[in-house]
Amino acid sequence: MNKSFYAFSHSAKLLLIAVAILIGCPAHAQNGKPQFSNRRIQQLEALSSVEKKISDDPHNLKTYLVRAEIQREKKDFEQEVQTLSEAIKNISKAESLATLYALRAVAEMKLAQMEGRGKWQGLYEQDLKKALQLNPLQADANNLAGQKLLEQEKPKDAIKAFDIAVKAAPKNTDFLKNRALALSANGDSRGACRDLEEAAKLAPERYDVALILASLYERAGEFKKAETSYDKAISIRPNKLNLKLDKCQFYFRTKHFREAIKDLDKIYALAPSNDDVLRMRGECHFNLKEYSKAIKDYSSAIEMAAEVAPLLKARAKVYRAMGKENLAKEDEKRAQAN
Repeated sequence: MNKSFYAFSHSAKLLLIAVAILIGCPAHAQNGKPQFSNRRIQQLEALSSVEKKISDDPHNLKTYLVRAEIQREKKDFEQEVQTLSEAIKNISKAESLATLYALRAVAEMKLAQMEGRGKWQGLYEQDLKKALQLNPLQADANNLAGQKLLEQEKPKDAIKAFDIAVKAAPKNTDFLKNRALALSANGDSRGACRDLEEAAKLAPERYDVALILASLYERAGEFKKAETSYDKAISIRPNKLNLKLDKCQFYFRTKHFREAIKDLDKIYALAPSNDDVLRMRGECHFNLKEYSKAIKDYSSAIEMAAEVAPLLKARAKVYRAMGKENLAKEDEKRAQAN
């Protein structure tokens, strides 16, 4: 497990949370015949209809956008790039071209993220520049520009770009979420919360929105609201272990160790081989001065963990608090050897 990810220290910066869009299940073979979900069948039927419309009228923007959207849902971003490239060749209106360049930039950015930058990074930046030249108010282009500025740690400039995107599409939850992250990075927690609260109303199924909102509430000292938002995220994705661990970390940071242990007990019952759960519970017991329980949890975690040095150091801390200096030094020596 990634120990740094589950560290109890609370970073001042929020992580950008990317959530994959769920699409229909892939085809499976049964008795030699491919089986498709209803959604997949609908996509294929729609694509077939779109192909005919494009053939009949290659200058119709809407049909290209429909085909690109289907390919986007299937996560076939290279095909989406090809569709948008074909549209760019056949569409002449500047405003429409701005939209097409912006959408192609989005697809290229996703390919750059998947393939480790490479050629797609340069293409994405070129298309973003073209889109903004054609229409400085284009929503997707400004959203992309804002993301880039935020990555460059320029939140004030990012906010300006996101403002344009949100003004053009006020019900786009991704635009609201991104502006909230920029506002938070710029120290405006209230503004960030307002954007995320609006996004949560528009898309109550977005667990990432609930999770970021929980973190913002926590930073603002509104712990009850934070707890409610963590619960909301978990209710949306009840099988996502990381969300439950996030809530336990929240309890730890706010010194609600009993609540954290209660939740960690439930998680341990579901995932007894997860050494992070034992490590976190051991830390809670240590803070409650329940040293014997802390030793038990750390010892169990050491037996199953791939990286034992941090756990040995943590157990040494408990032994020292118990007055068992020899055992503490022994663990520290083992930690250095690992």
